[in-house]
Amino acid sequence: MNNWTFELVMNESLKYKYKRDFRQNSSKAYYWAKRNKKIDKVCSHMLKLRKKWDIDNVTKEAKKYKTRSEFQKNSISAYRWAINNNIIDKVCTHMLEIRKKWDISSLKIEAKKYKTRSEFQKNNESAYQWAFRNNKLNEVCLHMKSGYKKYNFEFIKKKALNYTRKTDFIKKDNNAYGWAVRNKLIDQVCSHMNQEIKKWDFDLVKLEALKYNFRNKFRLESSGAYNWATRNKVIDRICSHMIKLSSSDNNVVYIWEVLNLEKINNKSIYKVGITSERLGNQRIVKVAKKKKLKSKEIIRSKVSCKATKVEKQILNLGEQVYQNGIFDGATEFRAFSTEELAKAISIIHNAQK
Repeated sequence: MNNWTFELVMNESLKYKYKRDFRQNSSKAYYWAKRNKKIDKVCSHMLKLRKKWDIDNVTKEAKKYKTRSEFQKNSISAYRWAINNNIIDKVCTHMLEIRKKWDISSLKIEAKKYKTRSEFQKNNESAYQWAFRNNKLNEVCLHMKSGYKKYNFEFIKKKALNYTRKTDFIKKDNNAYGWAVRNKLIDQVCSHMNQEIKKWDFDLVKLEALKYNFRNKFRLESSGAYNWATRNKVIDRICSHMIKLSSSDNNVVYIWEVLNLEKINNKSIYKVGITSERLGNQRIVKVAKKKKLKSKEIIRSKVSCKATKVEKQILNLGEQVYQNGIFDGATEFRAFSTEELAKAISIIHNAQK
């Protein structure tokens, strides 16, 4: 729906309990309300989410619970903040639960209860984290089923036959497309697709641009039109109707593991990026959802210098996953060994000082 009114937006907003869900699931209605300065009114019924944790309110939150498992279950964001900032022991000193001291023998017994790594992590995070920190995860998880898809030419070709354009293949099955690019099979699996050649002019580009509310989406989904406008120095006129997104504060670096991509040379895949402290994990959630990836946050930390500088150092580590330019942010996906990941985390810790 394009012709929003206050009544229609109000009715749409009533479907949601939180602003975040409203924005993610009905962005056009949400941004109509923002542009027309009605957002507070249409969201007045919604519950307020805690935007930012610090040591004081995490300590206060932890005091509501008698055990760590209860804390983790009922307030996962506060629990993870405490772990990421190395204060979990401090905020849990009043709890009855005694943290179990793991060793390799007890860990193997515990790990055998689970069929997959994700199941292991979900049901016993303390054991999983001990294994990860002590480089024992592969050893205790040998019996588990791999969550990674085993791609081959026939499988990818079958996937590609669902699409008539490369752009659709990229958008709807990015993992398969990326595998084909990395293995230099993209031309073969896409040989049946139509050639996408179009002669753009100002009127056609303007008409195309009106489909999008944001420049980034215009650039990603209609690169031919976007590049024509950029080359001909009319991009600002073409995009004058679009919503301007606030820029990053460039003060936080994050790394998250991609759980549903095939390993490269026995190295797991990670996404490295920057964001703003005020946005929490929104950037991670947004990228993972858009690319249909399962994510596990490794670290997200504020740094004392420009986050882009730290990110650049980290991107020199490991192996490149995607070729430059196949989609926005492709170069930020890296394959890291355990040692390379530890070095990346160390770079972030050093940048906190």
